[in-house]
Amino acid sequence: MLNPIKLVVWNIRGASRKDSLRYLKKICTHNKIRLLVLLEPMSDSPQLEVVRRFLGFDKAVGALHNKVWVFWFTELSLSFRELADQLLHMHIFFASGCSIHLSAVYARCSRVGRRDLWTALEGLAGEGVGPWLVAGDFNVISNTEERVGGSPANARNMEEFNDAIGNCSLSEVPFDGALFTWTNGRVW
Repeated sequence: MLNPIKLVVWNIRGASRKDSLRYLKKICTHNKIRLLVLLEPMSDSPQLEVVRRFLGFDKAVGALHNKVWVFWFTELSLSFRELADQLLHMHIFFASGCSIHLSAVYARCSRVGRRDLWTALEGLAGEGVGPWLVAGDFNVISNTEERVGGSPANARNMEEFNDAIGNCSLSEVPFDGALFTWTNGRVW
């Protein structure tokens, strides 16, 4: 039986801040995280290496115009493809010979802006990539129960997102944790 790999995908905003770094290090060390994907690190490229060393990862890469940072240990081998300027697709190889695909999403905020993302995801699904995890910040919800506060959710945004999920034959992974993962104090 293979040991599971532990990974974190997190939209952090400010990855190189001291408080963020201390918290990240604690999470990665305590949970034995082997692959870390940070979305919207809001730090300059030179900070990537500083963060990598501080967190203790062997390797790191910045992608999508420095909007996505990936950190990993050498027991993994990764290959990367940037798609639609919103999607970093990784093929992750394990020493055992097994592999999985991970697509890290950092989506645009507008419905029209996300359409290239949906097309790219559907293209990957059409390639039959094998075991595939898609995670990240989609900047859209799939149903109204995923949001509290603010103006009503846009039905057309949700419809396009759900169509893409269906067209890719993706299913939601059960979530364990806080009911809402983001807030600005008015919207959750």
